Amino acid sequence: MALGAVLVNAQGRTLYYFVPERGGRVVCTGQCTNAWPPLFSTSVVPTAGTALPGQLGVVARASSEQITYNHWPLYTFAGDGGPDQTNGQGVFGFGGKWFVATPRLQP
Repeated sequence: MALGAVLVNAQGRTLYYFVPERGGRVVCTGQCTNAWPPLFSTSVVPTAGTALPGQLGVVARASSEQITYNHWPLYTFAGDGGPDQTNGQGVFGFGGKWFVATPRLQP
């Protein structure tokens, strides 16, 4: 199944969202973040190119701020060995399903 355009971090690794976090509520904590490392903000306001139709933002975590896209917290997947891998697509774990983040991701 072709996923089309996907969101990636600065290293080209695929970004994911977690269905139970709809609306920006952080649920993935503790052991979950070992498998699904959060995409942390290095500045207060994340920026993206004009081609990205959605809205970037941040949500507070215990020790930092995590980048969101259309209010969905974003993660990478430890099971991806590098750029262009999407091994986390459709994975069920930590109480919900994980999906590749795309530019069409809706709040």
